[in-house]
Amino acid sequence: MEEENKETIESPQEENLEEKSEQGENLEEKSDEQDKEIQTRDAQIAHWRNKAKKLEEENNSLKSKKNSEDEEIWETTNDPMDTIRLGKSLKDYSEEETEFIIQNAPTKDIKGIMDAEKNEMVRLAIQAKREKVAKEKSLAPNTNQPESEKPKTIEERLKEAKTFDEEEKILNESGFRTSLGRNFDIK
Repeated sequence: MEEENKETIESPQEENLEEKSEQGENLEEKSDEQDKEIQTRDAQIAHWRNKAKKLEEENNSLKSKKNSEDEEIWETTNDPMDTIRLGKSLKDYSEEETEFIIQNAPTKDIKGIMDAEKNEMVRLAIQAKREKVAKEKSLAPNTNQPESEKPKTIEERLKEAKTFDEEEKILNESGFRTSLGRNFDIK
């Protein structure tokens, strides 16, 4: 019996030791997991910091490129004849049209501007713009016209009409009515 008591006495101590060793192992496993998580977080932080630095460098290089592109460098010529030729080729264009030609110049020199002026697409674009402006001017009422020359509205023309036939003619011309195809005239 004494042996059993010794075993029982020793067993709770052994159990405590076993529990403590298991807890120690669990703590070691937990600390290993925490170490791995910390390493993973550190790696992610380093990755994103590197990526942010690269993006910032790229952004700065793009800004410097943009600034250098904004400062257009025009090549000049020492030949006064080129300048005279340019003046002659652009004399028929308005300032807005000249700016359009310069924007479409293949190179930033007098020869490039002259080439752009000869370009068929540029000429067609300028011609289309001129036609559009002319059409808008013709459709817009002229405020300088005297009242007698201004076009009359349909209502005004109908009020001035003296006969039914005149009213019908006005309505037919304006597209509100088509001929009735009557067989008799009302007088």
